[in-house]
Amino acid sequence: GVRARPQSAPASRSTGGGGAGFDTFGFGSLDGVRGIDPPRRGMPPPAEPKPKPPSAFARLKRALLAPIFGKPPNPPASVDVVARSRELRVSWRPGERTSPHNADEYVLEVSSAEPRVPFAEFYRGEACAFVVTRLQPERRFDVRVRCVNRSGASRWRAIENVRTAQVPVGCGGVGPTTRPGETYGWDQTPTTVELRVPAPDGTTPRDVRVVVRTRRLEVSCGGEIVVAGELSGDVLCQDGDYEWELRDAGEGGDGAKEVFVTLEKRVAAENVDEKYRPEAQWASVFAGREHPRVDLLELRWLRDVDYRPPQDARNVEEVAAALPGMRIDTSRDSTRERGSDGDIGDWGGNWRKSSA
Repeated sequence: GVRARPQSAPASRSTGGGGAGFDTFGFGSLDGVRGIDPPRRGMPPPAEPKPKPPSAFARLKRALLAPIFGKPPNPPASVDVVARSRELRVSWRPGERTSPHNADEYVLEVSSAEPRVPFAEFYRGEACAFVVTRLQPERRFDVRVRCVNRSGASRWRAIENVRTAQVPVGCGGVGPTTRPGETYGWDQTPTTVELRVPAPDGTTPRDVRVVVRTRRLEVSCGGEIVVAGELSGDVLCQDGDYEWELRDAGEGGDGAKEVFVTLEKRVAAENVDEKYRPEAQWASVFAGREHPRVDLLELRWLRDVDYRPPQDARNVEEVAAALPGMRIDTSRDSTRERGSDGDIGDWGGNWRKSSA
């Protein structure tokens, strides 16, 4: 049912918790999620430096003296959880040792917070980091860690309502509006944020009010606030720095309207020429806990005219240098490409002008 992956855990063991029944509550198989690529591996959670293994004599001494001189342990000093779309990266700092004769281990348990199910043990061992994998996106979990030895167990150090990240659509996602069951959509580039807010039937441009502050956005239709809150980052808010329009929503032809808002991120002068970095992008439009965060390591960068290679790039090598990490398909002749993504036109027509 549940697979768990230890993070450099010497002499550790792990147990699957809950069995096949946990699939219903957000653990286990992802068969219900369709059309999503497997997540890319990111950086591991921070872990304590690996201690030097004790000698055979020290292990024997501890085994003999622990039942006599050992003391119940202190709880972990702190617990940290980094949520990805399909995994929780849990790390903790050891508490102060109560006796040099203790043989301390740590126990990690996880429970689904919606719906509530009993805690299940995912890890027991000496390491101070562990990755719980094969979870489902946008589910809430409770995590707790404690220290145990032959003399007893510490109290639990817990973090509640940890939410796995949302799988991004492009470089954005969706979030709730003030109307029950209704969601807004959003996307971003390194310099802009785009928001699509559904408008009630019969809305006209005169009914729309958009208020932009350095770190706050409010969109109202007919005097009713549809979305509002603190933004995840600073934006430019002078006249001409942002735009909005009332337009048709989708291509269904049902007359539905949406307010399309474009905000310009405030980028520090020293970072204007900085190359695209996923970790520097917004995880959500609004900072409130009710707005889901997307997994930044799964962003699918599909567009941004400003961040394309220069049109006078002389060959594929210069294009690769301008976009480090991007896979470039050299099997196709880019000089014949046409498309409708922004102002693509015959972009790239000079890539191969000096390739010989």
